[in-house]
Amino acid sequence: FFFFQAEDGIRDAQESRGLGDVYKRQAKKTEYLPDEVKRLKEKLANLEDQKGELETKLEELTDEYKKLKVKFVEERDDEIEQLKKDIDDLQNRLNNLEQDLETKIKELDTANKEGKDKDAEIDDLKNDLENKQHDMNILLANKDKELDAIGEDNKNKSEAVSYTHLTLPTKRIV
Repeated sequence: FFFFQAEDGIRDAQESRGLGDVYKRQAKKTEYLPDEVKRLKEKLANLEDQKGELETKLEELTDEYKKLKVKFVEERDDEIEQLKKDIDDLQNRLNNLEQDLETKIKELDTANKEGKDKDAEIDDLKNDLENKQHDMNILLANKDKELDAIGEDNKNKSEAVSYTHLTLPTKRIV
């Protein structure tokens, strides 16, 4: 037995029968190579077609994404603008309410001051009334004393007394 190293690098454990065996084996290997190359080329063509389809699909999806992004951004911008308008409107309403509140507070302060002034005026009038009532009571007491004195004099004189000459204060008391 002789070991030969064939041209393809495979050692052959068969007995040597000359160079023809090596070429026969190489011929067998090359016979299936064109079919394998053809099959691989077809597979490569299919993969390239799939790659083209995927690239087209990627472009379509990218375009759709860009459109959706633009639409989303526009919608968000519209929402933001509307919210800004709503905030401005609410701020204006708040400012108006604050101004109304300030006006009402001023009116209330004025009404309170006027109320205090009226209370003081009422207190003054009450004091005047009390003083006039006191004065009137004193006058009535004095008139009663005078009447009692006149009555005593009349009893002593036994004459009838006329009360028509007595006058009461005519000023109206408030």
